Amino acid sequence: MDPLPVVDTKLNTMEKRKYMTERHVQLFRQAVGTSALMESLSASIDPMFVCDTSMQVKSTDGVHYTLPVYDVIAQMIANACDTLFGAEMREQAQAKLDLNYKPKSAGAMDTPLLGLPIVLVSLAMLLSMDNFFGVGYLGLAVATCGNISLSWQSAYGPILESLGFVAPTTPPKPKQNGQDSDGDEESGSLLASDES
Repeated sequence: MDPLPVVDTKLNTMEKRKYMTERHVQLFRQAVGTSALMESLSASIDPMFVCDTSMQVKSTDGVHYTLPVYDVIAQMIANACDTLFGAEMREQAQAKLDLNYKPKSAGAMDTPLLGLPIVLVSLAMLLSMDNFFGVGYLGLAVATCGNISLSWQSAYGPILESLGFVAPTTPPKPKQNGQDSDGDEESGSLLASDES
């Protein structure tokens, strides 16, 4: 593949403007083009067709181009490889292909009924909001005679009262920078000590 064209006006260092101009790169292109190397090549890719004036304007530093340019060049390389080696590789793959091939049996695992319990357990976990397959939810229902309450007050209220605190009626709000959620300065603990 030939080097991409250099946009002299976009070169951003003195060294590049002195040693890396399009004129210098063109000398290398000519040297390769007249050498014996060209006779041994199976394919040659000229990016000049991709890097026209409209793409050169979009060059970031005179040497590098935008991603679509590299995408097109990559596709050109893939097309060249397919042209040179694709037919041979397809013939080799076809020769190895066994038309009588049958995949191995999965045995008992290919029975759909064996997957049914997993689906049922997953549904029980989702519907009961309990990752213990509904056992925890069922235990709560039995212990409370069906009067299930999944509130913060019912979960933490008795524990706080047994420790001598008066539980708030709503869960504590998260603190931000020493202030409560209303923006007021924090004034004491959220849990008041029980004086009775």
